[in-house]
Amino acid sequence: RLVADGNGVLSKTWFKEVTLETKVSYKYPDFAYENNNPEEKKKLKNKLKPYTTKYGNKRKKGTIKRRFIITFSEKRFIKDRIDRQRLIKKAERLVANPSNFSAELKKGGKSLVSVDIDKESLAVNYERISEQELFDGMHVIETSLNDPAEKVLDIYKGLWHIESNFRVLKSQLEGRPVYVRTEDHIRGHFLCCYISLVISRLLEYKLRKRKNSIPIGKIVEALNGLRTTKIKLDRLPAIYATTGISEEIKQICAALEMQVPEDYETAASLCKKLALKGEFGSYFQPREAITTAKEKTES
Repeated sequence: RLVADGNGVLSKTWFKEVTLETKVSYKYPDFAYENNNPEEKKKLKNKLKPYTTKYGNKRKKGTIKRRFIITFSEKRFIKDRIDRQRLIKKAERLVANPSNFSAELKKGGKSLVSVDIDKESLAVNYERISEQELFDGMHVIETSLNDPAEKVLDIYKGLWHIESNFRVLKSQLEGRPVYVRTEDHIRGHFLCCYISLVISRLLEYKLRKRKNSIPIGKIVEALNGLRTTKIKLDRLPAIYATTGISEEIKQICAALEMQVPEDYETAASLCKKLALKGEFGSYFQPREAITTAKEKTES
């Protein structure tokens, strides 16, 4: 286990690597091993043991390369401290009211409470708190890749975007639960969800470029609140009433180079204002326009 010694670890781009397959150096400028005596070094080196795995019907025995990339984030450091302070306050409340404590569910603030053998005396475990504080802001990635550490870290960051997209699909875009039964309907449902996700991310990107960052949840909420109703009176031309034009809708229209609709407009006027233009409009050309453009390119 590694502990910080406080020298220069606040760099935002700081990282350190340890590979247990090779001889480990114990003289890092920013870190020291918790126990640096020879016996502990030997134990650490011996943690890399031959490992047997199965490939099809064959078994292979060999050494696994365990490479660790240890990173430090100042933002994570601050967050870890704030989260721990909240848990300490919860632990202090539990100590003051032992009847609320359940040893079977030792999590959260309860993890910082020590229980005497009689199970009646509680105390805040400040030793454990001090031990946890040593690792604030730290994050360790284990990998067997030989790529540079920066590339491995970029790959890991990319996983966050994938997880974020799954959360958006499930919550804001209602990808789950699925209320259809046949395979075609299920495929159609997820296709609609995926197209919605792509459009939402494109909107988010366009808004961010204009320094008007809006979360996807707010984008979906604003678009769902926008309503256009056709009004037809006798033989007069139909007009369209638009409601739900929020500040977010105005920002979305500006990002898409569209005009904000009036409260009441004719069909021709409304279509003209809502026509997609510029870069974003090129993503949604009618099939005829795409075919014509392709023919011109070929000729």
